Amino acid sequence: MGVGAVAVILLAVLTLLRALRNYSRLRAIPGPSAAGWSDFWRIYVRNKSHYGRRLSGLHREYGTVVRLGPRFLSVADGSIIGYLDQGVDEGPPEPQHRNTIPSNSVTVSPDNLQTTHPTWERSQGIPEYEGVIDPSTKQLIKAIRRYRVLDITSSLRIFATTFINQLTTGGLLQARHDNMGRGSRWLSMFSTIEFMLIRSPVTALKRDRGRRLATCATLPVAAPTVSVEGSHAVSSNGPLPLQQRSRDGSRTRPYSNGIRGGHSVAGTFVSLFYFLLRHQEFLDRLRFEIDTAFSVGSLSDIPRWRELNRLSYLDAVLKETMRLSVNFEEEIKAPLDGVIVAGYPVCKNTTLLWNSRVLQFDSETYGNDVHSFQPERWLMADAQQRSGMEQGLISFNRCVRDHPEAQVAWLELKKVIVLILLKFNTQLLHAAEPSIDADDNFAPPSLMVGFTPRAPGS
Repeated sequence: MGVGAVAVILLAVLTLLRALRNYSRLRAIPGPSAAGWSDFWRIYVRNKSHYGRRLSGLHREYGTVVRLGPRFLSVADGSIIGYLDQGVDEGPPEPQHRNTIPSNSVTVSPDNLQTTHPTWERSQGIPEYEGVIDPSTKQLIKAIRRYRVLDITSSLRIFATTFINQLTTGGLLQARHDNMGRGSRWLSMFSTIEFMLIRSPVTALKRDRGRRLATCATLPVAAPTVSVEGSHAVSSNGPLPLQQRSRDGSRTRPYSNGIRGGHSVAGTFVSLFYFLLRHQEFLDRLRFEIDTAFSVGSLSDIPRWRELNRLSYLDAVLKETMRLSVNFEEEIKAPLDGVIVAGYPVCKNTTLLWNSRVLQFDSETYGNDVHSFQPERWLMADAQQRSGMEQGLISFNRCVRDHPEAQVAWLELKKVIVLILLKFNTQLLHAAEPSIDADDNFAPPSLMVGFTPRAPGS
């Protein structure tokens, strides 16, 4: 037998041993048989269109945890991710609690933000930033009064992304030491807003007297795929700084969480008016809630955070918008000594990922009409179902808990929504078709909207 034949046989044996080793790592976890032997199957499926739908189908077939490759698992339960996320900073969880959220775990959602105000918010210096968006908001209101008709998608995208970039670039906690120039920073964005409005299709709309307009190009606001591993956090858009410093200099969560959170907040803010303007009944109910709060004196001319937290229907609308419009896929490494996930042993260096399509379109959690915009689902759910629904927004919850920038952006942009609905009646003049790409990522379309000033309650 020649040397070449021996080499071929040896290579075949080594390949077989490698495949057997791969298969043995996660053999107890259900999933497609081909996924146990190599990563080729996972890469092939990931590169096909409608990946999120395929992943959802796998979870319906195999359960909460699905094997996607020798070292990759997909998880369809946000509470598991919340617990594993604790292990990134605090070490591996105790065995007897591995399928539950630990008692000291804090899940911050839009519902309980107000309860953290006197404690966590004050410890992070958050209250001093209440009202930081007010000068910009006043300028935006003036611009709407002046132009009356504008592409609200493009306008709010510029407004939100500029504001959030100001908060996240360099970190809010670092910027707090430079308060002297703060007012001019927020106002500076409006040279961009004014330019966009002047160059927008408003003049074309008036010239064409309502005829169909060419739509504006829109840029989707989508969260990057991020991996948290050891001492590096890598984004699909390039390296991100791993950590920020808290006020006392201690380390906090990877700063990439804050970037993802900023994308979630901006995407929700930009998409909200698309859903409301296409569903007038929900817009009317939200405006009624805002008008009622204003008329009884529980909402100021410039709303305060504590006042916004009383608007339960606004929170429901925002959550439903986030569920339908914010797309993400994130992953985390298993602890060094392994972990038990949904009853299955998972060894170290295994990557666990979670996908928004799986979490946010689960019919068992959100009901059969998961593709419909139904804010009432958040108000009618019982405590157990509501907890599961909140876990579907795990990406947002993680970032708000760990990054004050995201919490400030969320609360301040809620204020902008309330003021627009309080001060203007809206009329949808033209709407382009929404953009949904091969990965089912949603991008709100161009919306030409007419604004007329109104008195609250009219």
